[in-house]
Amino acid sequence: MKKTEYKDSVKELIIIGSGPAGLSAAIYSSRYKINHLVIGAQFGGLISTAHKVCNYPGFPEIDGFELGKKMYDHALLEGSSIINETVKSVSFGDNLFEVITESGNRYHSYFLLFAAGTERRKLALDGEDKYLGKGVTYCATCDAMFYKGKVVGVVGGSNAATTAALYLSEVSSKVYMFVRGSRLLGERVWIDNVLSNSNIEVIYKVNVAELLGDKLLGGVILDNGDEISLHGLFIEIGSVPNTELLKSFKLDYDKNGYVKVDSKQESSQKRLFLAGDITTASNKFNQVVTAVAEGAIAANSIYEDLVIFKGKKD
Repeated sequence: MKKTEYKDSVKELIIIGSGPAGLSAAIYSSRYKINHLVIGAQFGGLISTAHKVCNYPGFPEIDGFELGKKMYDHALLEGSSIINETVKSVSFGDNLFEVITESGNRYHSYFLLFAAGTERRKLALDGEDKYLGKGVTYCATCDAMFYKGKVVGVVGGSNAATTAALYLSEVSSKVYMFVRGSRLLGERVWIDNVLSNSNIEVIYKVNVAELLGDKLLGGVILDNGDEISLHGLFIEIGSVPNTELLKSFKLDYDKNGYVKVDSKQESSQKRLFLAGDITTASNKFNQVVTAVAEGAIAANSIYEDLVIFKGKKD
C-alpha cells in the first residue's frame, strides 16, 4: 500500500460547524496541537439564537449569544483558525477531504469533523422569526423557566410535544397543546400523563394559523377560527438533521435521518467524524452540554488516529 505523502499545505483536520460541538472540538484540537481549521456560518450555532440559557454548568443564566461568543473567543484564544463562511460542498478523493465554500474557496484535510447540527422544523408562519426569543421557542428544556406562572402553548402531538407539555405544566399556569391529528402519538406513558394532567388542555384537529402580538407574542389564531391568548409558543414538531452536504458519502443513518456514529464519534466513512445534534450519540439528547462533550470526544479520537495515520508515536 502506497504511503500517503504528508503535505504541509493540507490541514490535518477541518471542522465544519462553529456551534458548541465544533468549537469544543476546536479547543481540544488546539490543545492537542492538531493543525485544524473551523468553517462555520454563525459562531455559536443555534445556541446563539436562544434568549437565555439556564442549564449549562457554571452559568445559572446567560444569554445564548453571549455563551456562543464565549465559546468562539475561547477557541480563538487557544489558537484555532475560524472562517465565517457557508460550506457549499464536501467530498473525498485522492485520500483527502475537500471543502468548498459558497465564496469559492477550497480547503483540504486528512480528517473531517462535521458538526453542522440540525434545524428545528418551523411552522412557516408570518412573524415566526420575528417572535423568536420573544414568545416563540423551539426548546422547552432550555426556555420553560422563562414562562413560570404564564400561559403557554405547545405545537405537536408526538413524544417531543408531550414531554415538553408535561415539563411546562410544572412551571406554567396553563398549557395548551395544539395537535394536528385526532390523537396523541408516541409512548403511551407520556400520553397518559398528559391526558391526566389538569393543567394541560389538548386541542385536536387544529393548526396554528396566525401569530398575534406587537413586540412580544400575545396569542395565536387557530385554523378553526379560535383565538387563544398566551405568552409563549413552544414548537415541538421535530428537527431536521443538516445532512445535505454529506450526500456524497455512504453513511449509516437511523430512521429519522440522524447519522450513526461509534463511541469515537466516527462514521462509517473512515476519518469522517461527527458531533452534536446531527448524530445518534448521547441518546439524542440535544443539549449544549452533550454537543460540547461529543466535540471533545471527537477531537480526542482524531488525535489518537492522527498518530497512527502519520506513522508517528507518542
